[in-house]
Amino acid sequence: MRKKLFATLLAFALIASPTTIFAENVSATDTETVTEENTESIVPEENEAETTESAGRTVPHYTLSNDGDQWTGTYYYLPDGTMATDAFFCDGTYTYYLQKDGTPMKDRLTYHPNGQNIIYLDNNGHEVFDNFVNVKRSITGEEINDICYFDTFGYMYVDKLTYDRSGTKLYYLNPYGVLQKGWFQFSDGNYGATYDDGSLVKDQFYIDLFGRTVYCKGDGKFARETITDGIWYYEMDPTDGHLIRQYKKAFNYFAIGNSLTTHPVIDGIWWGNWGMAASTRENDFVHKVCSSLEQNYEVHSNAIYYTSWETAADRNSQLSILDPYLTADLDLVTIQLGDNITGNFGTLTSDYQNLIGYVRSKAPNAQIMVIDEFCWPNGTIQQAQQTASSAYGADYISLAAIQNINYKVGAATVAGDDGQMHTIYNGAVGCHPNDAGMQYIADQILQRITVKK
Repeated sequence: MRKKLFATLLAFALIASPTTIFAENVSATDTETVTEENTESIVPEENEAETTESAGRTVPHYTLSNDGDQWTGTYYYLPDGTMATDAFFCDGTYTYYLQKDGTPMKDRLTYHPNGQNIIYLDNNGHEVFDNFVNVKRSITGEEINDICYFDTFGYMYVDKLTYDRSGTKLYYLNPYGVLQKGWFQFSDGNYGATYDDGSLVKDQFYIDLFGRTVYCKGDGKFARETITDGIWYYEMDPTDGHLIRQYKKAFNYFAIGNSLTTHPVIDGIWWGNWGMAASTRENDFVHKVCSSLEQNYEVHSNAIYYTSWETAADRNSQLSILDPYLTADLDLVTIQLGDNITGNFGTLTSDYQNLIGYVRSKAPNAQIMVIDEFCWPNGTIQQAQQTASSAYGADYISLAAIQNINYKVGAATVAGDDGQMHTIYNGAVGCHPNDAGMQYIADQILQRITVKK
């Protein structure tokens, strides 16, 4: 079924008013009006087309039955021999309007007898349905050269949109009933543009008359609100629809951890202010997560070296250190702690619960992930992590698959903030994950992200 979109439209001030198929300056008092006393024909005497709307009336509709009736190609006779006049007639294929003298009206626009709609009879007298027509004469007989569209009922589209027969190209018939071309303004204030063939530019970005970017929506109207393709957001001017700015949705990530998350420079031991022991800043798991998210978001991230929580006698005393970073805008918080815990195991489960609960209270919209130990796995610590994660709805990421020598950095060469390459000789540093281990951790985080997907 042909898609038909409806809009109320006006001519755009930037272009000249299109040719109208209506008589200019014609009113009901200037022309003959169909009334009860004057309803013999769709047109006045001498078969001239009616030029103005009327109150409306009903005329007969006949269909060739071949049961005593006759169609000569010019006249239609009823079975009793009466010639049909002032009536619609269908020969089984085409519909005609038979005038007062019985002949088909041809090559004319005229008002339908209902007095409201306009129909078109082509050179053969066939009424046009569901099609475009190149109209050469107006209702008053003036020469014109307009493209108009007539619907399933034969009524001319005025102020409407319609697709072509393929259902791909969309056209706008303006308030004059003429196919709109060029740049124009809809009567609801929206703007539009067409290709040379009159089809509307739609579902794409386009350049307007002033060299500015606009977006033509599926109905041909310029977007005048913020739109998105799922990654980028485009803020369009609310007045004329030109692009003001484009941006990605923000994604806010806070990484809490020990040296695997981030570690300051230690002369002769560690040379870069990033996750130990990635070969470069870009290769630690925090930066890999951010790099992946940046494909779809504008990422804002922070990482804190939070070993003080692992080693404190009263771990709860360290919670307020996180306050500057914990906000309702956070989308993701990762907690990677445990490798440096060597005591106070009696409160460890509650300490993890308090930590996760504190983060949840300060960052209620964030997805929280708790990451397993890597360097020196300890079952007691891992059990406390898992219990606390389950209690507070945090995702737990096990690193069992990489807790082996193949993912430890060993005596590798890494970059430093000083721009130089350095070889790792410290055994504790060598127990940290290499680039492959960092990639694994990043992948596990990315796979679990559900916020803003």
